[in-house]
This record gives sequence, C-alpha cells and structure tokens, in this order.
Amino acid sequence: MVTMFTRTHKDIKSVFKKTTKNKKRMKRRKKRGMIALVGILFVFIQLLVSVLFLKNLITLDILPLKYLMMVILFLTFILCYNFTSQYTKAHMAGKILAVVLSIVLMFGYTASGKVKSTLDSISESFSFNQENVNSQKAIKKDESFIIYISGNDEYGKITEHGKSDVNILATINPKTKQILLVSTPRDYYITISGFDESGNLITGLDKFTHAGNAGIQYSIEALENLYNIDVDYFFKINFDGCINIVDAMGGITIYSDVEFTNGTNAAPEQYNFVAGANECDGAKTLAFVRERECFTKGDIQRGINQEAAITAMLDKVISPSILLKYAEILDAVSNMLLTNMPVEAITGLVKEQINNPKEWNVQSYALDYIKEESGTKLCNVYGGYRWVAIPDYNMVNNAIEMINRTKSGEIFDVNEYIK
Repeated sequence: MVTMFTRTHKDIKSVFKKTTKNKKRMKRRKKRGMIALVGILFVFIQLLVSVLFLKNLITLDILPLKYLMMVILFLTFILCYNFTSQYTKAHMAGKILAVVLSIVLMFGYTASGKVKSTLDSISESFSFNQENVNSQKAIKKDESFIIYISGNDEYGKITEHGKSDVNILATINPKTKQILLVSTPRDYYITISGFDESGNLITGLDKFTHAGNAGIQYSIEALENLYNIDVDYFFKINFDGCINIVDAMGGITIYSDVEFTNGTNAAPEQYNFVAGANECDGAKTLAFVRERECFTKGDIQRGINQEAAITAMLDKVISPSILLKYAEILDAVSNMLLTNMPVEAITGLVKEQINNPKEWNVQSYALDYIKEESGTKLCNVYGGYRWVAIPDYNMVNNAIEMINRTKSGEIFDVNEYIK
C-alpha cells in the first residue's frame, strides 16, 4: 500500500516536470500521473458538492440530528475512500463513484435549495389590523396548536381576501399524535366583522363565509369568537392549488361514507364516487370536496367530504414515500397557497415525522345547523337578505370540548359525540 502511494505520488509530480531522459518511461509515468490527477479532481468536486448539499440540508433543518450525522459520516467515508483509491488499483471505481455521487448530490443541492426558496415564498407574514392576531407565532416542540384551513372558491393566484367554501379547524397535538378536524358550515349565521362602503369596520350577524371578504384575519377572528379559542396558524388554498397539490402527490385515496355522482356545478366532469375507497387525482378531488347539491344533508355532507379529503392528504403527506416529492409538492402550490406558519415550524413537523413515524390518529367532526330555524335573514355587515344556517350550539359546545381535550393530550374517539 505504501509502495502504491509512493509511486502514484511520483507519477503526479512527473506531470509537472520536463525531462529528456528515458522519454518512453516518463511518458507512461506522466500518463499515470494525469489519470491520478483527474481522479483527485473528481474527488475535489465531490467534496465541494458535498459541502454545498450539507449546507442546504442543515439550513433547511428537516433531518433529525441522528440522521444528519449518519449522512455526514457516510459522505465523509465515501470521500475518503474515493481519495485514497486514487493511489491504489481501485482508482477507476473511486472515479466512477465520485462522479455518480457528485451528480446525485448536485441534484439534492438543487432540490433542497428549491424547497427552501418555495417555503420562504409561501410562508408570508401579513400586517393584520387586529392586534390579537399574531402573524408569526412560535410553537414549542410537542406543544399543541390550531390551524385554520381555508378553501377559497377561486382559481389562479390566491389572495388574502375572498369568501371561503372550506372552513376547517385542525387541532394538532404532536406529542399524542392526534389531529382533530372540525368543519364549520360556510353559511353559519354568526357575528363577523367587515367594512362598509365608507371603509368603516362594522360588526354584526352575517354569513360566516362573508368574513373572508375583509381578509382572512376576520375569518379567523369569527372562528376564535365562536369556539373561544386562539388560532395559531392558517393555510389558505384555492381550487387550482387543490388540483396541483394532489397531482404533485401522485393522487390520494379518499374514503367516502356515501355513494354519489357530482353535478356539473361542482366540476365540469362528472365522477362516480363509491362508499369506501376512491382513487382521486386533483380534478376528481376538487369535485369530491365541492359537491353539495346531490346530498339531502347539503353543506354538512360537503364538510364531511372535505374532512375526508384532508385526512387522505394527511395520510399521503406523512408517508415516507412523499419525501421524494417534497419539492415538487411545494412548487405546485407556491402561488396558490398562503400561510403565516413560519418555515421553522413547517420543517420542524417534517423533522418530527421522520424522527417518530408513528401513525397519527385523525378524528373528524362536521358541525350541523338547526334546519327549523334556518332561512332568509338580514346580513348586517354586507347587507341584503340571504339564506343562512342557524348554528347548532350543542354541536359547537361539543367541538369546543373536543378541541380542549385534544390540546390537553387526551386520546378519544369522536363517535362519542355523534348521536
């Protein structure tokens, strides 16, 4: 081994020497030296790309420390092997391995950089008018938190303003791995705030969905007042975003509790959904979550379906295979998703899922309304008489109790509250 190192070292030095003695022998030596230099160059490139990749990986902060150390040790071992192999008969294997690994690491460097830039672009901070609504809350590890998931009824680039067809509160307890999804009907007749034609802020009974016209912070405010909670973060997505994110995932499996065929008001194409598992792409998913006219339960069933779709997306997101599509998914929704969740909180959830892949317990609860009391009433904030749904406050109280139980770390089945 020492002899090989010594000979290769002399071969490399010969490349930079000029001599007229024994040209044939020197030519062979120079050739061996050039081959060794090329190998060392490949290893240097591997080192450079490894440093860039690790820099992005550390900055992104999605790998638990133990896995990060394993990656560092693996790359260091391969780097040492490829370098030392240039002084042995295995130098060709070292060259090939250095080139292949450099290509893989360059791909990883590019992908991780794209993930970071996309996270920065979608994690937007808003200048909320209400002081009690924090745009960038910090949540400690294992601390439970609440996310408002808002589905905007528009296509194209999403904005802070606009009515919301999907209104789901996700209470997440990372320590117990329990998620509670609570769906609030868009037509609930509750107290909201908004602006009149003169730009003055007014408050009164109105359709809940109208609160979003003044900005998502007013939808959050209405939910906080209804459930007596603090919403920590929000995610707002529109129709295009729904289609793109599901397609980027490679489709999802939605479990429906009813069989139905959506109407053309929900989607241009009609799909037949069975009671049970349904394999859905983005367009089919959108039809599933938008349909309400074919149900006797109307908007209530739509809320149940929306929760089923979100559960399916959660199941896909927390599966190990989705990590390979992490960048693709984020890129798909970069212009169609708004959130005030800090990048550190998003990557922290990914890191925790990698560290503890235990299955999540997802519970869903869709609120109903009192049909006998619902009807046409005055919308005090945005004016006019419209059909509204009178809240069933027994169900609201049930939701409040379940939210508190989830946050406190209790494990329960939502069926306890369903009559």
